[in-house]
Amino acid sequence: MDEKKSSGKGLGWIARIILIVIILALSIAGASYMLTHRPKAKRKPRAVQPPLVKTMKAIPADHRVTIQTLGTIVPSQKVDLAARVSGEIIYQSPHFFPGGHFAAHDLILEIDPLDYELALEQRQSDVAKASNDLKLEMGKQSIARREYDLLGETIEKQEEELVLRAPQLKASRAALKAAQASLEQARLNLERTRIAAPFNALVDEKNVALGSQVSVGSTLATLIDTDEYWIEASVPLDRLGSIKIPGKKSENASAVRISHPTAWGENAFRTGVVKSLLPGVDTESRMARLLISVKDPLCLLKSCHDLPQLTLNTYVRLEIEATPLHSAYAVPRPALHEGNHIWVMTEHKTLDIKQVDILWEDEEKIYIPGGSMTQGEHLITSDIAAPVQAMQLRRQENTMGLQH
Repeated sequence: MDEKKSSGKGLGWIARIILIVIILALSIAGASYMLTHRPKAKRKPRAVQPPLVKTMKAIPADHRVTIQTLGTIVPSQKVDLAARVSGEIIYQSPHFFPGGHFAAHDLILEIDPLDYELALEQRQSDVAKASNDLKLEMGKQSIARREYDLLGETIEKQEEELVLRAPQLKASRAALKAAQASLEQARLNLERTRIAAPFNALVDEKNVALGSQVSVGSTLATLIDTDEYWIEASVPLDRLGSIKIPGKKSENASAVRISHPTAWGENAFRTGVVKSLLPGVDTESRMARLLISVKDPLCLLKSCHDLPQLTLNTYVRLEIEATPLHSAYAVPRPALHEGNHIWVMTEHKTLDIKQVDILWEDEEKIYIPGGSMTQGEHLITSDIAAPVQAMQLRRQENTMGLQH
């Protein structure tokens, strides 16, 4: 009995183990089947959208363009005022100091005129004496002529001149002319004791004071013309053909806008005109040099009372008016690619990459000929990651036109 019981218990455990193994095997098989035969969602191909771009409708128009550069303000006239007679300075104008203003012919300095007044009187006396001597000699001429006629003799011409006192008459006339010349010189010397401004002037340097002794040629002051200042500017050689220079294939002159934001503020400006083309090029930049004229630079006239004054030797910004561009497109700089290409959306909404000629360029825009685009085309102003000729595009409309 005991043997049968132990044998039965052994078979029971074996059956249980076999059952567990079968259950595990079936579970693994079922899980494997489920993993390998689970339903799969079918993927639909994604629709490829053409790139979305921003465009601007190109409108050809006439554009005013300028050449932007820098310039240095210089005087149009700067002269050293020198003494033409010697003596002591006995008068100086209250405005005679650096920065003082004088109108043309205003008295600036006066040299002691006493010596020159005495010299004038002496020369006047010399003229009077020479004039009397000439009159006396002419009287003697008349007497000699009558005496010669009474003799009734014919003598050689050389002897006749001696008899008629021709040499004495010539000497008297020469003496009168010399005395008159000395008188005129004395008058000039007296006038030169009064030193006046030769033009509307600003005192740049003062070299003498009241009581100074000066000699002929001594520098008294340095004066600058206040009617006009000049600005020296450099421009690229290839821009000269677009600038109107008086006397160089043009009777008119290009206008120039002058600004100095640091000193005058952002909105203040002066105007001038191109005066001439200077000889030679700038030794450093190898650019052409222009001279620009600005009238009434110190705003001394009422007409420009509220305008800023120009200061010599300062740098200013210049915008020189160039020849207008006719029937051209103004293209924003970001719309130019690879140097001279633009992207255009055709009327069929495809990309057209065009190589264009550049007529003009500045900091913000590029100007291209009016024939660079055709009716129905739009300029692309946004970026395209991988542009390909004739690729399809979508347009995001921009209402702003290409007008300067």
